[in-house]
Amino acid sequence: MISSTIYSTTQRLKSKLDSVGSIIDFDISVSAKAAREDFRSNDVLWRVNFGHINRCLQHVACAELVREEVNESASRLLLAMLEISRLHGHITNDGAPVQLSEADILERLISDFPQKSASEVEVSLHECLTTLQNDPWKLLSAHLMDSAGNIQERYSVDFSRILDMIRVKELEAVVRERFGGPACRIFRLLLLKHNLEQKQIAEMAMISIKDTRELLYKLLKAHYVQIQEVARTVDHAPSRTFYLWHVNLSHVSEHIGMWEVRPFCIVSSSCSKPQSENFTAPFPIFVHV
Repeated sequence: MISSTIYSTTQRLKSKLDSVGSIIDFDISVSAKAAREDFRSNDVLWRVNFGHINRCLQHVACAELVREEVNESASRLLLAMLEISRLHGHITNDGAPVQLSEADILERLISDFPQKSASEVEVSLHECLTTLQNDPWKLLSAHLMDSAGNIQERYSVDFSRILDMIRVKELEAVVRERFGGPACRIFRLLLLKHNLEQKQIAEMAMISIKDTRELLYKLLKAHYVQIQEVARTVDHAPSRTFYLWHVNLSHVSEHIGMWEVRPFCIVSSSCSKPQSENFTAPFPIFVHV
């Protein structure tokens, strides 16, 4: 009786969770303890679907970026397209972005905004598609597909490019907070121009040579920029050597990620060592029902 009640309750919860996007998953397994009991019952193990949560947060961040760079309507369109693409895994088997038809996008927008008429949504869709295609960031691409003799225009979102733009904005914010506005200006300049000499950086960033040198070496010490020697002679004499400054974006992202995760690792490590018999881990992976 108890087992059947738990199972039926679990099924109802699962159906509700599936309807909201599978934010929580669960596994059903027969535990060894239950097998030794007089009655047989299934232990329901619940766990958070972190992959789905991360995708949802990424979609919201992408939509927020488009809202800042373009407008609110384009942000809503992009969010709808990302949600449709999520059902296909964002990329196809050959690694290309999922291409969506205008009819699929329109159907999703109409369901998302029932208070608007279909004609209003369609007009807004055409305007937003044109805006995003003409945007200099090239976040949306159009493709002509031949389907059964009919030429159809399909659209795809450059999801990785949007995430790269978000990553750059986050890195710039970290540099600004740690080293100030002038250092952030230098960092952004190196991202755009790549290899530059100290004098070029000072001129383009409109910062004195002395301040530029100090900021560059602070950023170098913190692993935010890198320097490359280009010698004009085999003896590598400093007077005959170019010193080019640049930013390795993947290296900086990895370094900042380690720098931010380190405090959490310290706390997690201390929590993994029980202080007493009554100690309870603060972050349980599974919760028994």
